[in-house]
Amino acid sequence: MKRKILVMMLCLACAALQGQPKPNVAFGIDKATKAKEEERIRVEDARRDEYFSNVQISIDDKKRNLRIEKPYEQLTLEQKRFYLGTVPEKLEEMAVVEEVLDPVSESGNIFHIDDRKVSLEELKRFKGGFVYSGGYTLPMKVMDNGASTTWKYAKFFYTRSYFEKNVKHILDHHPDKLYTVKIDPVPGDWPVKDEEGDAETSPLEHLKKPDFISFNYPGGMVKFFEYFCNNVNLPNGNFEEMWIFFDVNVDGSLTCLVPDENNQAFSLEIMRVVQNSPLWMPGQKNGKALKISTGIRISLTTDEPGGVQTVSMMYGEEPVTFLKKIR
Repeated sequence: MKRKILVMMLCLACAALQGQPKPNVAFGIDKATKAKEEERIRVEDARRDEYFSNVQISIDDKKRNLRIEKPYEQLTLEQKRFYLGTVPEKLEEMAVVEEVLDPVSESGNIFHIDDRKVSLEELKRFKGGFVYSGGYTLPMKVMDNGASTTWKYAKFFYTRSYFEKNVKHILDHHPDKLYTVKIDPVPGDWPVKDEEGDAETSPLEHLKKPDFISFNYPGGMVKFFEYFCNNVNLPNGNFEEMWIFFDVNVDGSLTCLVPDENNQAFSLEIMRVVQNSPLWMPGQKNGKALKISTGIRISLTTDEPGGVQTVSMMYGEEPVTFLKKIR
């Protein structure tokens, strides 16, 4: 009788364990990715301290009804990481791939070799070689009917001697004594018409004062992915790829587009989590917040017997994987 009761208890215990997560599964983001993120943040903090040292910071955050006027060193670490999350990297020599400069497609563009404006023909004849190149978008002309013309660009190419003497250290430190950040109180649109693009300026001035600063999530994209996975309840299933497109609005909120119109169960849940995200730091253009569209690519595999969902995000060059317990 005792043996029957013991066997019955063992069977009940085994039944209870079926479908439960394996005991050795480490849920969340793997340790290697977390360690890499910690190192990235440490390097980013040090670079920010170097770039903004002794700079006066002016923050006008109408979303939080917050106004800050302080030297950089008096900001809290949280404020530095949020409001000044994007810092330009120091300039280094790069492999400049010789472009196929077609006279038709390059029509209307502007070219510079070092500090000289040159014609397309002169640029094509140049044989000295370059160690750095870049460019920026010129203002669009807006027609009477509201349509815009094709984008035009200013492109610059630097020789080694000029780069070493005049360019290499131009982003070591913020060029001005004042840095301004603005966040609007409600979602809005990026101003169109002639404000798009940049007024023609010297390449050095363009490099020195980047007109556009990208959006960022507090702590970086891995932190956002962690927030997403911790809060999303995806139905059990598998898909190799789903793009999630969303706008980062001028107030830092997100507006998500429908990821997959043919899969309402997934789409509605993804939209719910994305649009309830903590506020982002919106992109900045010439010291003003602007709305920017972006996207991430995710995949999902479900191991129902093991009780585990694997969600992977591709943003940049390397995928990030998150293990979730099936609820």
